[in-house]
Amino acid sequence: MFKLCTYFNGFNANNMANLFQSLAGNFEGIVQYNKDAREFEGGDNAVTIDTLCDVMTDPNDDRTPLERFARVNEILLNATKQECLDYDYDAFINSLREIQFNSTEGAGGRQWTYQTCVEFGYYQSSDLKDQPFGSLFPVEFYVKQCKDIFGARFDDALLASAVRRTNTFYGGFRPAVHNVTFPNGSIDPWHALGVTKDLAHDVTAIFINGTAHCAEMFPPSEHDVPELKRAREQIEYLVGKWVGATS
Repeated sequence: MFKLCTYFNGFNANNMANLFQSLAGNFEGIVQYNKDAREFEGGDNAVTIDTLCDVMTDPNDDRTPLERFARVNEILLNATKQECLDYDYDAFINSLREIQFNSTEGAGGRQWTYQTCVEFGYYQSSDLKDQPFGSLFPVEFYVKQCKDIFGARFDDALLASAVRRTNTFYGGFRPAVHNVTFPNGSIDPWHALGVTKDLAHDVTAIFINGTAHCAEMFPPSEHDVPELKRAREQIEYLVGKWVGATS
């Protein structure tokens, strides 16, 4: 049903956790990049929140909720030109251990994972009870990844200490900065970790309704909502003023 690359073994806890995390990640990724103009970098913008809602709630579709859930996975596999869903935990870990620049994860996946292990720690976990994706990939599952990829010392104690250091060093929600603008999209789940209110006359928050992750950083598109167009104009004006290009 879910087009798995290997035979399903429900007794392997790591594989089970990775499978459930991957299936939840389908929804996370679509929401995060909803309608962003990513075509220029080869991204597929055709699958959106609207697509998810159509699949999961269409009253004329007689498929079960589980079959609809599997259909979302199929749509994502097709969009990313993958024949099957690889959920093997050991293969996943081994790929993130690769340190060659020409490796797949060397393009950013390993680096980002390292940052989560030593700076951020904000994982998309299943700890929240009021969600539909089960409970098999809690924060502990991600801490285990840190240890399996980078070594035993990358444990929960190091992570907790690292997060405290990051917030102390950068100031958390009140960074001590000047001439900075903080754009955030209302649809982007990451905006919960962003600065969404002005902190000073030269520390400006721009909250863009109807947009997702980094929408203002992508090239303009004919499909851009008016709020995004205005946000880009405001950012251009502010940066221009700070560098002396405008009055």
